[in-house]
Amino acid sequence: MSGANSGQLHKNIWLAFRKVGDIDLLRIKWSTNKILSLSSNADIIFLDEEGNTYTFKNTEYTMAGKGEGTIGFVGSAIYGLDIYMTGDVSALKDKIITDMRIHTTDGYIDFTISKKASDKINKLCSLFSSKEK
Repeated sequence: MSGANSGQLHKNIWLAFRKVGDIDLLRIKWSTNKILSLSSNADIIFLDEEGNTYTFKNTEYTMAGKGEGTIGFVGSAIYGLDIYMTGDVSALKDKIITDMRIHTTDGYIDFTISKKASDKINKLCSLFSSKEK
């Protein structure tokens, strides 16, 4: 067993947008409870309700570490990933995101995005886009 919960894979995700110079970044903190890694340029794909895909690329090789996928102190002993991605952040604006796929070095992991979470992503994207003007 690794970590808590008998080593089961966690799918807890936290998402944020960040601008560094002229580069828009999408950041995901993923509390995995497993030791996983993503290659540099690994695909992270979002799917909207109409079946359209939006692909982002991991910026560097990323390996899970204790506390890397958490926000604050809670869960700081659980393995996770802190992923920065490049891609067209504005493409997510006004989209209803239903699914996400993260390509790891061991294959891919699919996530179902709830309507409530999709609404939060949409609001966050709108806020980020409005700050760029």
